[in-house]
Amino acid sequence: LARQLGFSGKGSIHPKQIPILNGVFTPTEAEIAHAERILNAFTEADTGLVVVDGKLIEKPVLREMQRILSIAERISP
Repeated sequence: LARQLGFSGKGSIHPKQIPILNGVFTPTEAEIAHAERILNAFTEADTGLVVVDGKLIEKPVLREMQRILSIAERISP
């Protein structure tokens, strides 16, 4: 629910909660691939909006996509 409401993390009071929270807030492979598609589309288009997978995406969405890829880079082995 916290993730659906837009939160990007949550505090825990016991170490046993950490793996669960990491599982909830870590981007999935599909989310990472989607973020890459959007960033690539903006790079190629060099405009303020693009259409990806039939959806109009405006430039403010880039910040969220960059955040997803930043998290993915930090957790990759």
